[in-house]
Amino acid sequence: MKAKTCQDLNMKFSEKQYRLIILVSYIALILMMKPIVDNFGVAPLVVGFVSIFVIAAVHTAKKSGTISRQSLNLEEENIIIPDLPDIDDVKEVTSSLFIRGEYRNNLILRIFIAFSLSIISYFIISHFILSELVFWSFAPLVYPYYYYLKIKSSVLSAFIKQFALVNNYTYKKTEKLEKRYGVVFNRGRGRFIYNVVEGNFLKKHFKLFNYEFTTGSGKHQTTHYYTVFEIVVDASLPQIYLDAYGKYEMPTSNSLRGLKKIELESNEFNKEYRLYMAKGAHLPVFQIFTPDLMAELIDIPEKFDIEFVGNRIYLYEEKLITTKRELEEMYKLMQHLIKNLSRVVERIR
Repeated sequence: MKAKTCQDLNMKFSEKQYRLIILVSYIALILMMKPIVDNFGVAPLVVGFVSIFVIAAVHTAKKSGTISRQSLNLEEENIIIPDLPDIDDVKEVTSSLFIRGEYRNNLILRIFIAFSLSIISYFIISHFILSELVFWSFAPLVYPYYYYLKIKSSVLSAFIKQFALVNNYTYKKTEKLEKRYGVVFNRGRGRFIYNVVEGNFLKKHFKLFNYEFTTGSGKHQTTHYYTVFEIVVDASLPQIYLDAYGKYEMPTSNSLRGLKKIELESNEFNKEYRLYMAKGAHLPVFQIFTPDLMAELIDIPEKFDIEFVGNRIYLYEEKLITTKRELEEMYKLMQHLIKNLSRVVERIR
């Protein structure tokens, strides 16, 4: 006889039956905790909490495929089928799935919350220990937050695939970092490229991808997220980095080692951007940053960092772009750079 899965249970139980299961589980766990703690200490509770979390995490990992294929209408081969809903905002779609769909119908998630709340209730009723109570007060939030992030990851992938489909480009889930010489690719550890879109515009090859890496350790550990456009040109460019003022973090001094800050003749441009160049790159800088280009970069509503290095032009946004409006703005600037700069930079040797 085939064992019933959690998905089968989700289809079988009504909302009232769900609540009864959680209530019974909640009361039973509280009654069980006192003899367990009296005889064995708090360790079994910790083991039980971790075990349920692991089971829930495995279940979520399996369900993330279901979310991708069913809720978002994606097929196994990572190809979007025609009736994919138009995703304008990743966060809105994620919240909708989490609150009105997957979250409400996830039995394991509810059992996990019941178990966590039972532990909190036990500490309140039996012996009030502030440090343990504070720790367990956050326990019910651990798995829901983890589950929310899994859904968001699936929705973000669908959002990027949607961009690829609309523009007749190709998509792949991940790609090796390989040799990339941009400043952000030489920082930190755990460097990872994913959600890769690849195509051609006016015969110039480009890629769009999400990129992340980690810096620091312990309390100071930070994970950095980028959305990147990479344009391939037939040139050998000196390193030139244009940093938009007020855009998240500025590249670190280590990243810009060997580069010199330079100001151009436009005071308004200098207020909006910082420009760094490799030694002896004055001529390429003046060839690229003409008065017309500077005026256009000043006027665009969304400011992005731009880097020229080797045979690549990089366009950076230091976050994961999650709205169609932001992605379209970045895509328009990428197209503009190809239209107006590709011939200019290809004359630079």
